[in-house]
Amino acid sequence: MRHLVSFSLVLVAALRAGGAAQTLPDARAFEPVVVTGEALEPLGGATPEYVAAFRYEDGAWVPVPVQVDEREEIDLAWAYNGRNNIRCQTTDWCFERRPVYVTVYMDEGTYVGRDSDPFVDEDDEVVFMAQDAGARAPADALAPPGVRGSHGVEVAVAVPGSGEEAYAYLFWHDGRYPPDAGRPYVAYRFRLLSGSYHETYDLDGIPFDNENPVGDALGANPED
Repeated sequence: MRHLVSFSLVLVAALRAGGAAQTLPDARAFEPVVVTGEALEPLGGATPEYVAAFRYEDGAWVPVPVQVDEREEIDLAWAYNGRNNIRCQTTDWCFERRPVYVTVYMDEGTYVGRDSDPFVDEDDEVVFMAQDAGARAPADALAPPGVRGSHGVEVAVAVPGSGEEAYAYLFWHDGRYPPDAGRPYVAYRFRLLSGSYHETYDLDGIPFDNENPVGDALGANPED
């Protein structure tokens, strides 16, 4: 049975007005709206694939693309070599000895690995495009089918000084809504030209020489 939905409100006033006055979705069509997990309490406990975004249009909920980025504060050594203790024993300066902590995006395909908290937590980020925001849903709107409970997050997207606002809605759902809402905006496939990421990624930045035709200059890890 579908139910009336209540919302917590997050105001995001980070978009910049530019040019002549126009409706918000067109003002910054390609600007992302980024909300940190600490503002998304109703989504706490959801895994990223169970977060859906919607706009309200002509009395109906319209799914829009959304991305959940898992982040965590880690020792920076993890980001480059998974805290390789052998390297730390053979160099005068090492992150193992002077740890530097930063918040990074977590990915199980890289040295940093997966987020130790696999659910939406305070340092994660939820992102959607400003152009996908729409009208404000009425107070008596029914929740979209398949959402968990009756509480969602209303994100008000404003252009400061313009008096214009648009709204997007975030819900924890049962898995029926794909994150890209059937409209993928970007595709990226990482391919390191030197070979396998874990085996050939240049950690030290040793100078280029003829025996390394791919190039091994400082910071050089060319990719396709």
